[in-house]
Amino acid sequence: MQGLVKMINGTDASLGVTLQVGGLLVSGTLVSGHKYFSGVGAELAAATPGSDETKERLRSTISRLGENFTKPADGNEPKPLPQYIHLKEARFFHVGGKPIPSNNGVWWRGRLSEVGGFCLGILDMQG
Repeated sequence: MQGLVKMINGTDASLGVTLQVGGLLVSGTLVSGHKYFSGVGAELAAATPGSDETKERLRSTISRLGENFTKPADGNEPKPLPQYIHLKEARFFHVGGKPIPSNNGVWWRGRLSEVGGFCLGILDMQG
């Protein structure tokens, strides 16, 4: 899994994955840390009351956290080494249960050390 995360970080690529984490399945789209923090920053800013300036400051502050995941200009691998995995549109599944949330996925960040297994592809349980 660390190899997939390393491959995605520093790019705009994405990949559907399903992870086994602590007895649950987490299914969503693997994205770079940069894309994760940009997306979270944009959603938080949109949901925050206040002026456009306040919203932009919040969005910018959160987005800057993703700068560690972009490739340097010299083409070296992103730093730091991947310790976290980032998903967009993540949903959680348990045995016999419906996905949570049932309407839309969420941004999710988890420790790679907690992933017990994975498969490529996103679970889609309708109804």
